[in-house]
Amino acid sequence: MPWMTIIDVGHASVMLPLAGAIAAWLIAGQAWKLALCWCAMFAAGLGIVALSKIAFLGWNTAIPTIAFQALSGHAFRAAAVIPVFFLL
Repeated sequence: MPWMTIIDVGHASVMLPLAGAIAAWLIAGQAWKLALCWCAMFAAGLGIVALSKIAFLGWNTAIPTIAFQALSGHAFRAAAVIPVFFLL
């Protein structure tokens, strides 16, 4: 299916190395504070996604009226990495 190609853009095997490249680029440019802040926010976002998935799997915290189960890791990674990558 063609939509699977779009979903794979946010896959961890694509976005995490790209996030590492962003951090390396910021460090190489001696933007230490910016690199630390970006890495901390990215890690916090990944943590929130992971906690929502754990809450759903462990305690079934879904919201059936809107068909919500947990936050999307693919969407978070793509939204956090791609704009910063194009900015740099």
